[in-house]
Amino acid sequence: MDYYQRCEWAFAQQGISSAEKFILVAMAKRAGNDLAEYFQSIASLCEETALNRKTAIKSLKALCESGLISDTGKRVGDTKQVVVYQINGIFDMINNSKSDDLNSTKNGTVPELEQFQLFPETVPNLPANSTVFSAKESQIYAETVPNLGHGTNTLTKTLTKNICDENIENLFVKFYNAYPGHRKNRTNAKKAWDKLKPSDELAATIMSALELAKKSRDWLKDDGQYIPAPAVWLNKRRWEDEINSAPPTPDARETAQSSFLGIAGLI
Repeated sequence: MDYYQRCEWAFAQQGISSAEKFILVAMAKRAGNDLAEYFQSIASLCEETALNRKTAIKSLKALCESGLISDTGKRVGDTKQVVVYQINGIFDMINNSKSDDLNSTKNGTVPELEQFQLFPETVPNLPANSTVFSAKESQIYAETVPNLGHGTNTLTKTLTKNICDENIENLFVKFYNAYPGHRKNRTNAKKAWDKLKPSDELAATIMSALELAKKSRDWLKDDGQYIPAPAVWLNKRRWEDEINSAPPTPDARETAQSSFLGIAGLI
């Protein structure tokens, strides 16, 4: 199988996350031997995909559990610690292709010309307006094929953006569900969140401040009628405010007073 067939197979896989698909595409791109093996280090995989180590390891584990890849048990590299993975779907396709070629030879048949034209090995000769692919696909291939480095960067940027957008969406859902009171204008809140494009660190800071704000005097009094709308809270960066904690409840004050009087009676 050539470069395009392997990548097209990876792109076609469903039921996996964006990060997992990105990892699978990167692996498929390099799994060019007959065993469909991938043996790059985690560091190299992270550098190529711009994903962090934790996400890469988690994605590899999920791909193994789904059966798309498997650990061959082989280890390579200077320290013999780099795992050799086999991409099962590509391996099966290679074997099926060999079987078909063998059967064709035995039957005295010759592959049709269209079969050779579908995925030409001489990549630079693929015309930009080729009818084999859709117009959009042809344009992408025409832009990326002559220089695989450029193509890889384009693919990396596109998939990285998709992953970042999905992460921002997930963080927003977590924030919005945690926001107290009568949540209104979810659309405006989402716009404010997208405008911030918070990193994981900033999102964690916002969530911590939100938990403190939920316990503040202003947010607790009068059944929370002074809680601002989520969009307002985000746009005004209220998570940076100094938050006044709520005063102790009457029961807490009575308990503290009783404790004090009890101690005083012992003096």
